Amino acid sequence: MVTLNDVWNIIPTLSVVVALVYYAATLRNIEKTRMRDLINQRLQVASTEYYRILQDVRLMVDWETPEEFYAKYHYTVNPQAFAKIEYLLNLYSSVGILHKDGIISLDWIFQLYPPYTTIGIWEQFEPYIEKARITMNDPNWLKPYEELYKEARRRYPNTSNLKQITQHLLSEKR
Repeated sequence: MVTLNDVWNIIPTLSVVVALVYYAATLRNIEKTRMRDLINQRLQVASTEYYRILQDVRLMVDWETPEEFYAKYHYTVNPQAFAKIEYLLNLYSSVGILHKDGIISLDWIFQLYPPYTTIGIWEQFEPYIEKARITMNDPNWLKPYEELYKEARRRYPNTSNLKQITQHLLSEKR
């Protein structure tokens, strides 16, 4: 039988347990907030520079083969354009790493980066990426981005081909 004295002895222990749970939850929330702020700062999601680069890269649709790509956009020919392409590919690869490590959810990723850009940039530059993997003898180069692309394509199967859309818009403009 539980006596009143037993209850009074349990109350301090319960208070300590509640305080520890609250402390742990607070620390976890602070860590999530710090991580979110760090991600937003490092990924520069809302920067106009990101959107300038994205739009410049989207317009680089005047090639079909890796050889044509190298002739027009390789760093030895066009270092400014190549830097923009590499920036986007590495940015999306970084986002893929953050997802793989459980730091950022796919829902959050696709709110920050619309699926049509995640899918479109990969599909636009996949021939270059595949050739570069062979040239560098690194089959895992940009693998986190590739996994992110596959997940985006799985979730959003009807997303249009960004390269074709851009080519169509450019031809209408002429």
